Amino acid sequence: MKQSSLLSQDLKLAGLAFMILAMLACRFTSQAIATSGNGNPPQTVTSAPLATENGNSPTSAPAAPLTVPANATELHLKLVGIARPLPEKIFGANADPFIEQLTNDPGKIQAVKQTGPAVLRFPGGSLANYYNWRDGQLHLNPQPNSSSYYKFWVELAAMIARAHPGGVHYEPYVSFAQQVGNADILIVPNLETSSISEQTAWFQMLASENMTPKNIELGNEFWVAMGGDPNVMKVWPDEPTSMNVMHQYVQAFAPIVGSDAKFAVQASGASYNYQPNDPHPFIQRLIIWDDALAPANWFQAVTVHLYPDPNRIAAEAGNPSRDQLFTLLMGRSDQGIDRVLNNIAAKLPGKEIWVTEWSPRGGSPTNLNQPQLDLVTPDMQAHLIARTMLAMLRHPELTKALYFELYSGNSSVFQTYVLENGQYQPTSFAVVLQWFDQAANGGSSFQRVVDTSGTPVTGLGSFSESYLPIEGGLFKSATKTTLILQNASSQTYVYDATNGGQSPAPSQVQMIVPNDFSATEHQPAQVTTLNPGQSLVLPPLSIVRIVW
Repeated sequence: MKQSSLLSQDLKLAGLAFMILAMLACRFTSQAIATSGNGNPPQTVTSAPLATENGNSPTSAPAAPLTVPANATELHLKLVGIARPLPEKIFGANADPFIEQLTNDPGKIQAVKQTGPAVLRFPGGSLANYYNWRDGQLHLNPQPNSSSYYKFWVELAAMIARAHPGGVHYEPYVSFAQQVGNADILIVPNLETSSISEQTAWFQMLASENMTPKNIELGNEFWVAMGGDPNVMKVWPDEPTSMNVMHQYVQAFAPIVGSDAKFAVQASGASYNYQPNDPHPFIQRLIIWDDALAPANWFQAVTVHLYPDPNRIAAEAGNPSRDQLFTLLMGRSDQGIDRVLNNIAAKLPGKEIWVTEWSPRGGSPTNLNQPQLDLVTPDMQAHLIARTMLAMLRHPELTKALYFELYSGNSSVFQTYVLENGQYQPTSFAVVLQWFDQAANGGSSFQRVVDTSGTPVTGLGSFSESYLPIEGGLFKSATKTTLILQNASSQTYVYDATNGGQSPAPSQVQMIVPNDFSATEHQPAQVTTLNPGQSLVLPPLSIVRIVW
């Protein structure tokens, strides 16, 4: 077998192993909407396909002549609260150069560029705690009593070394970030197996190359301690010890990175999934970790990773159908997000919240290479992603959210793009990510939008969570206004975006209908372009983007 084939095989194996491990760690006053383009006259009506600028458009179909079903309900929307100015770069993603040949593949670069993440992360999550910047490899020190999780990482490190014999380095990733849209990079230094002097030397070298880090995540998931590994637990026994180590690194990095750099400590986010009285020792460790959080002037932000646990939710509900599970997960993606972000904000007032990993698919380590067996299917993910992003945007403390993850490999629950006719096409949930990235990033404001007569779905799961079937976001920038609406109900609605002709007609309307929760295969998205001059029919389980 040729060496290139061997490397490809190692990357596939490394990708699978990495996904398993990454997920294993995370398991244990209203007003009518005035839809004018910031006072601009109506634009020329167009029916452009999505992202034609790069040639990688999902399958786009023109709309049929408008037919309003007899049972359709007229939809009236209202704005909730005040418009929130968003950071220039709020939505991003994890795109991992260790598990696939990413930074030198033009097709993958184009696919990520189409999605439009404004923030990326290097070197990544758990692997950052073992990354050596000099050789670009992972170095672990297994012991006879090491946890199975730790030992699996040892095997993974060997696979990555074979796939990337020259290592994986920051400089090519900077080039990758620039090519996909001048994305910022959130850097995760190695605080666990390196030293202050070594990491300071890395930062000094990057500064000499005009690549000074400005967003620094102080290590990854010390609260996990590599799955309760006894040796790692000695390094990170509790939150106060870990915070002391982080503070020492900040003191060393600060003279290099400058006063405009931001440092983030770690929250476990336990309240997202667990009740405060859960007796499991590992869960108690997470709860105690967050209880110990306290503000200090040496850090500006706190990170949290948000993964629901579909297996746990399903078990508690008596193994529900996928439709029933979807309802439960919608509650977690809505009020669950509110709960955990409110709790963290209350512990650390005045600090930014960076969600550096999140996925509504959850933290289950099962079926990662068998998507046909996974509980959360691609169409479910599209809706759960939309609701998670809408919920996160309600919280002004949240300034970064990086989806986990943009991945092009086949036969994986994390497959984001489908290779078709030589091009990587986005799945339905990748289109949702793209719509939010394009609307929120680049200097925009956000305001929550709801149905004026909406009735919430309530009493969901052990937390008795709820959500509104109709939810949306109004985004306004200097050049455009975008309304993203989610109909997560079984009802058909008709919506007049011109408010009876009192407001300008949109320039573009596109819709996806991810409604097949039984379909497990990842397929290119089917995007329908609607006539912006007509009222819009929103079928059950649809998501629409309206642009003025």
